[in-house]
Amino acid sequence: MEEIKELLEAGKLKSHISQTFALKETYKAHQQIETHATKGKIVVKL
Repeated sequence: MEEIKELLEAGKLKSHISQTFALKETYKAHQQIETHATKGKIVVKL
């Protein structure tokens, strides 16, 4: 985990977030995942 953290901080590793949803919109996140058209990660904020 430390190595991954260092790579992220150095800009050598990047994560693509496709969409962010509020916790109360979890059903929307599931719907998006089920489309199989998402490129990147789906984030649910607490």
